[in-house]
Formats: sequence, C-alpha cells, structure tokens
Amino acid sequence: MSFIHFFRNVLLVFSCVINFLSAQDISTIAKSANYKKGDVSIYFSPLALIEPRPTLYLGGEYFIKDRLSFFMDMGYMINITGMKLNTEVNRTVSAQEDQVDQTILHSSKANYALKPEIRWYRQNSSPKDASYYALRLIWRNANYLKNQRVFEEYAYSTLTNSWTAIGSENISIYQVRRQTLGLQFLIGRKDILFKGINTNVYTGVGVRYISNSPSKKAFNPFENIDSIYEDLNIEFLKFNKKYKIITMDFALGVRFGGRVKR
Repeated sequence: MSFIHFFRNVLLVFSCVINFLSAQDISTIAKSANYKKGDVSIYFSPLALIEPRPTLYLGGEYFIKDRLSFFMDMGYMINITGMKLNTEVNRTVSAQEDQVDQTILHSSKANYALKPEIRWYRQNSSPKDASYYALRLIWRNANYLKNQRVFEEYAYSTLTNSWTAIGSENISIYQVRRQTLGLQFLIGRKDILFKGINTNVYTGVGVRYISNSPSKKAFNPFENIDSIYEDLNIEFLKFNKKYKIITMDFALGVRFGGRVKR
C-alpha cells in the first residue's frame, strides 16, 4: 500500500467518525455530569519525558457538545540527557563497546508530534469520573544523527563473496529523517486527583505508516554487524536503512491537567 493510499484511507475513516459523532442527537441522551459544551481543559504528559524519545507535550480539549470534544496534543522532542555521538575509534574494543551505531536526536532540526483526536464521552452517574472513546490521528516528524564505523576503501571478492576493509578506520556521522502517520482507537478515563486536577489515563490500538530515510550516509558493507538491532529483526527499529512500512500500533499513557474555562 502506497503512502498516498494509506493517507487517503486514514483521512476517510477519520472524517467518517467525526461526521457520525457530530450527527448524534445528544439532546436525547442524559448529559455528562462532568463536562458541558464550551468547556476547555489543559493537560500535560510528564511521563513522556522518560520515553525512548523524550517529548514535551501540551494538550488542550474543547467540548463541541456536552459529550463530544476535540483534543489536540502538541509535542516537541528534546535530547533530555544531552547525549552526544562518539566520534573517535577505540580499536581495543568491539563496535558496541566503542559506542558505534548510536542514535541521538538532531536538535537543530524540527522534531515534533501532533495528535488530534475526537472524543465521545459515555454517560456517567458519578461526577467524579468520565470515560470516553476516541479516534486519534498521529503525525510525528523526527530527525536523528547516527554514527558508524567506516574505512577508506572496500574490496569485494567474488571467490569468497565477502568484503575486505582497506585503509584507516574512522567514524562517520549521517542523518536520518523519520516520519510517522498513524490512526488509533482509544479508550480513556478521567478521575479527580485532587481539587482542580484530573488524571487522564488511556489505552488503545491502531496502525501506523513509517517512512525512514537516511541521508549523507557513507557506504559501509559491514553496518549490519555493528548494528545492535540487526539480530532483533524488527524493521521499524532499524534507523540505518531506507524503508516505508505499515505496522500495528499500541497506545498507553497518562496525563495531568484540569478545566480552565466553563
């Protein structure tokens, strides 16, 4: 499936669900005890800062109807640990021990995530909680820097079907652009943590389209030997190759925030 076809199908599903939910006769259903049309809430996701790709998120929710809302999560990825790539070769240790095949965020590039979602809240009898179903669209744009062990030249033998490295050894750095488009179905719940502050826990499943594109990458016939992910044989973990794939996606998260306008 091409990117255009996948993107078209994602938008079609997303628009159909929005139209369906917007057409519901909310007036015939008991109103939620927690939220009403016009309510605005703001949320933060502090646990996203300890994920493999630390991201600072700010989310906002606006209630279109008493039980129908639009939520937008905006995130900016940061190199929270200040990790730097190794640029010198230590010939006394292995590639992994020498910190080759490292991947860090390219901080001088734009690295962000946008996650709009439509939520439909279930009828609740308790004013202290609110559960919902949601359809979320995900767009993530990330840029990375990677290092690899390279030599001045390489020679290939047709007799042994193998490569031989020639010349001095050094470390080369190249860039990787990684873009993700996804669609998820979520189930979430809000609970009062203390006065004015709510928790928002959610989980869900979906699909995602990943485009991974290395650039300015030096030729290296031995890169699969150096890669720490090669033995795992999981395509979307391999940043050193160019590919476009569609995979299953899973969501699990928690936010903290509260209502700022009623």
